[in-house]
Amino acid sequence: MGEQLSMTIAWNNGTRGIYTSDPHLHDGHSTTFGQGIMRGQTHDELHPDQHASWEVHDRVFIRLDHM
Repeated sequence: MGEQLSMTIAWNNGTRGIYTSDPHLHDGHSTTFGQGIMRGQTHDELHPDQHASWEVHDRVFIRLDHM
């Protein structure tokens, strides 16, 4: 069981971004025990050398093993 997310997003300009989160949630300023924030990497599907980091810091995720 993991906390990893992977998705492909089609953008209006015809490109597609591949988004993959880290394999675990990270502690954040507003998280408590059993919660975390999501971080990861993205790249253009046709140009994998074009990449960036991303982070969801305005939402808190609950770890499945703490539900």
